Amino acid sequence: MAASTFGNRPERRELELLKAESERLRLELMRSGLDINYTIARISEAMPGSRTLEERCRSLARLGCSRLERMLPQAGPAREEFAQKLGQLRAALDSEAPLAQPKTAAPAPARNGSSNKRGTDREQSSAVEILTRRETEVLRYIAQGHSTKQVAVLLGITFKTAACHRYRVMDKLGIHETANLVRYAIRQGMVEA
Repeated sequence: MAASTFGNRPERRELELLKAESERLRLELMRSGLDINYTIARISEAMPGSRTLEERCRSLARLGCSRLERMLPQAGPAREEFAQKLGQLRAALDSEAPLAQPKTAAPAPARNGSSNKRGTDREQSSAVEILTRRETEVLRYIAQGHSTKQVAVLLGITFKTAACHRYRVMDKLGIHETANLVRYAIRQGMVEA
């Protein structure tokens, strides 16, 4: 059997889809990394008298910024967006002033380059329009901090069914991290912060 090449249309299309998904995941990771570094830098505000804690938190956030800078895309608007946000965070870390709450990063681009009602379009719609009643219940429980197993018990369904609902919620909303799912539920008024 001859070695497969990527000259074949289906294989080339699959490779392009994998590259697009890889880029989407990298940008999502960078957005999460920015949020984490702001959070780490602001932890010291909980104990304002501890200079050691403040220095350590800022040091860890600087290290995180260095790692994110190595992940910057080579060109394009995403590079400019992240370079600007990283620059702002670096400047804030180098100053002695308290860090301001960052503006949330721009939403992730839709999968496969098409909007098909994911990501940005979905975030602007209300959860009621997108999710079924059961999916809304699952999202509410997840946002309250329940595990998939606990959601299954609370709703009287099997674990596998609860996991399926959770997957469908994440897929429909284009949100693939629990923390971002919780933020979405809070913004939609489904749970209190």
